[in-house]
Amino acid sequence: MAIDLAHSSNNLPSSDTAFESIGYYLAMALTLVVLIGLLCLCGFVLFYIVSSLVTFIIPIFGLLFVFMACIYKLLLWVSSFAWILNLVLLFVGNQSTVKMMKAPGKPTERIVRAVFEANPQEYFANLRR
Repeated sequence: MAIDLAHSSNNLPSSDTAFESIGYYLAMALTLVVLIGLLCLCGFVLFYIVSSLVTFIIPIFGLLFVFMACIYKLLLWVSSFAWILNLVLLFVGNQSTVKMMKAPGKPTERIVRAVFEANPQEYFANLRR
């Protein structure tokens, strides 16, 4: 099988002059350059849109994180203050100035001793009713 180079067809357009061949290749090159330029332009626009969104969204997340950290610190401060206040009330608040006593005739109740001592007859009268 011999290949006849004289009659082989190439995929070049048929043209009569070399000037038309150069014009064809320049048109193809220009089309390729325009397509690459459009692709680069679309990539740049997409990059600009994404970077704008990111630069808009990231500060919002940053502010949200700072806000959550402040709330967390505030809750820690309030809980520690409540814990300290609870300890203070546990030791100081237990020392009541009002003396209590076990209610006569009601073993599960406690009453104020000063009220009972002021009028014990009234207490027993009300107990029997």
